[in-house]
Amino acid sequence: MVKIYSELHDGGTELSRLGNHILGDRTGRTITKTTMEGVENITNGKFMPSGEVTHAAMIAGGAAIFSKNKAARTFGLITWGIIGLAYLAGR
Repeated sequence: MVKIYSELHDGGTELSRLGNHILGDRTGRTITKTTMEGVENITNGKFMPSGEVTHAAMIAGGAAIFSKNKAARTFGLITWGIIGLAYLAGR
């Protein structure tokens, strides 16, 4: 079980690095790391979310965007807007 998780995690990390590279970041960081550093930049170093918090926001926002509930979609769009701003601040 641990080996399967490790392989999935490694694959996800490489996919995230590739996505970050496609978006123009040539540092070798993952999208999550860039977003985490962006939050730290926005808050002047007072807050840096963990990777788990960042992933949770990405997943919750993404799931909410595809909801049939208008309020949930709005929440998802706002969440992804904040994530996008944090990502740009991390670049």
